[in-house]
Amino acid sequence: MRSRFFHTRLMVFGTALVLSVGSSLAACVSGDVLTSAGAGFAADINSANKTFTDRYNTAPIEGQQAVAEPWKDVAAQYTDDATFAGTLQPFWLEGKDEIEDLWKRFFTAWPTRNIEFRHRRVCSYDGAAVETGFIEMYMGGPDKGTVITYIRYSRTWVRSEKGDWQIANMNVSRLPGN
Repeated sequence: MRSRFFHTRLMVFGTALVLSVGSSLAACVSGDVLTSAGAGFAADINSANKTFTDRYNTAPIEGQQAVAEPWKDVAAQYTDDATFAGTLQPFWLEGKDEIEDLWKRFFTAWPTRNIEFRHRRVCSYDGAAVETGFIEMYMGGPDKGTVITYIRYSRTWVRSEKGDWQIANMNVSRLPGN
């Protein structure tokens, strides 16, 4: 007899994945389907990811002025009680204030930044979504040159009362050999 936590997977190569865990059903998308999603949770997460990327990257969105304190805009995408485990500290950050402080210190140390999310996969679970993938992070500053870091990541997104998606948890780690 199978346990109720037995995982069954059905994969349509390069397009979508449906994962059944016990009695819950998750819809998962990756690759081109995620990138071109026009509606539903995947489109919502794509939009939230684009907002994160636009706020993180140094260059302002076309037609807009550069933001004076961009770390505040990045931190605004986290829930008040979010957690974050990153490459710069050996412990978990807890709460939006700690996460904002991290981004402030990071953005100050590296005033030139670009982040690209790659090989993304997102699964939706009744008001929450789990995203995994890889990040290419380019950082630079006066007399520092450009530092490139390759990272694997996971983010847990939750739908707020206003209906937007916020990050409840983010975990990043450098890829081995990097």
